[in-house]
Amino acid sequence: GVSGITGAESVPIGSPTRPIGVLGIYVKDVRLFSSHDLTFMKSVASILAAKIEQKNTSMQVEKVTEDRGYISEITRIVGASLDMQEIYPLIANQAKKMLEFDRITVNVIDHVNQSFKFTYVAGADSSDWPAQGVHPIKGKAIDAVLQSGQGIIVQQENKHEVLNQYPDAISDQGDFHSLLCVPVYWKGEIIADLALRSKVVNAYREKDIEVADLIASQIAAAIANDTLHTAEKLYAVEQSALAEISRIIVSSVRLDDIYPRFAESAKRLLNFDRIVINTVDEQKAICFLRYTWGKNSDDFVSRKSGRPLAGTGTAAVIRSRMGLIITPEMIVGQSERFDGLRVGLDAGLQSTIAVPLIHQGRAFGAFMVRSTETDAYSLRDIHIAEQIALQISGVVWTSQVNDRLEQSAKEFAMLADLANAAGNARVLATFLENVNSALSRCIDYDHIAICIEQIDYSTVSYEYVRGVRVSNIHDGVVLPVSTIIKLPEYSSAHYGTILENSVDNRDDSARLQAGLKSYLQFPLYSYDRPIGIIYLGARAANAYSNDHIDLMEKISTHIAYAIENIRFHDKALLETSNRIALDDLISSIGRSTRFDRGAFRSTNGSRT
Repeated sequence: GVSGITGAESVPIGSPTRPIGVLGIYVKDVRLFSSHDLTFMKSVASILAAKIEQKNTSMQVEKVTEDRGYISEITRIVGASLDMQEIYPLIANQAKKMLEFDRITVNVIDHVNQSFKFTYVAGADSSDWPAQGVHPIKGKAIDAVLQSGQGIIVQQENKHEVLNQYPDAISDQGDFHSLLCVPVYWKGEIIADLALRSKVVNAYREKDIEVADLIASQIAAAIANDTLHTAEKLYAVEQSALAEISRIIVSSVRLDDIYPRFAESAKRLLNFDRIVINTVDEQKAICFLRYTWGKNSDDFVSRKSGRPLAGTGTAAVIRSRMGLIITPEMIVGQSERFDGLRVGLDAGLQSTIAVPLIHQGRAFGAFMVRSTETDAYSLRDIHIAEQIALQISGVVWTSQVNDRLEQSAKEFAMLADLANAAGNARVLATFLENVNSALSRCIDYDHIAICIEQIDYSTVSYEYVRGVRVSNIHDGVVLPVSTIIKLPEYSSAHYGTILENSVDNRDDSARLQAGLKSYLQFPLYSYDRPIGIIYLGARAANAYSNDHIDLMEKISTHIAYAIENIRFHDKALLETSNRIALDDLISSIGRSTRFDRGAFRSTNGSRT
């Protein structure tokens, strides 16, 4: 206590249940306070209470009058301009005069996608605030406002209670300890929220919510108009971009020429780092790439190749015939459905939209975009992607059909040329050059090797090797036939084998080291007996499909026929040469014998 004080008494100022202060009297002499003293103190406390209430009322009236002036100024500011980015700082300046805060934000709500985006951020550390992009509502203060329809205060005195239900309601980023968040209503619906943050502990009281509500009510119409205006501008941009896509798509019959311009226009509508168009062969369960652009697009395969349909986003949307937002959690947790997207995820592509390509009621492919941003897409983006897919489905379908017809025509012409070359084959080296020339017109490969059984049936030799150099594989290499016969495709089943990055067989590791990520090997059969193997290798992954197996079956027949024909011709030539040599020898012997006989005749012509 204070030095020398020996007695004290106190009485409340104002109502005992709701005191506004305390009146205390302290004395240095030792005595007891009388009832008269207490009565006097209560009288003084009553007078003080009246004076304090009068002053508080006067201050409140003054504060209300000032706030009304600030609110009126906000109303004037809102009506003076349609540019919200111009008037937001002016509004924040007036709000600062009524409420304490270190940062102010206005967040517009998307009820359909349960998300929001920042339309205005100002104050302390605002440069580091994640204002760009779309953010989920769940667990944040805006979630609490939507649930209750009222303003909320989150600060030290109630922080733990609120965070139990809304764990992301307040962030310690920038040392903010107090949050005041109120809804912005327009025509009975919450369209946004106004949030104030302070670095002061327990900065806000319930009366501050009332002031913030007044501010929110004044800016509601402006936010609604700005949101509508933004939506109209966005719609105009969307329609313009979709119209541009339509013009681009019909501008050429060769889609390869227009895909880059298409991707540029699609970029105006959707934020992406990779774009992909796939088609499928459901009977063969194969997915074919039609076009790709962007991040890590070089890990895709060419149009002539394919990959298993299972485990791709394309398969998922074809089955459901609906667009999907595919998250990293879905790719990892549902690997049987989305394992094919794992490579892109590992490359940093965090968000994916996939929508089906549908033509005449049939889902035949997928349009996909992927982004490195987390939670980059919403239901609105799916709608836009579906509009794009609607624009391109017809031409992609037609292009696919034309490609098949063109490929079939190429294959037919190639097989006809190969059959003609096989029928007229006389020199093996010349014929194998013709084989290479013919195959390259229909199949993509970077390495070709043809291995043929020798006449002794115990060895094989590489008769023709071209393209990427592979260790220990070149023209003239001779191997025991057992090294070839043990390979799986060299059997009574006349089928080839597609290998991807395999090191199971003797030659595979060397091919892999040479940069050949996949290759196709097919046996050459003549009269149900293997006489050789043809190898095709490609630098691209997943370069070959069952379609290539089917084509190689026809090709191998011509090659095997030609090899046997050349062998028969060589054998016939050898036999003819030997016969001629034998006849010449016999003739020579005959002539020599006649000469010798004459040598033994007598001079008179008689024999001896």
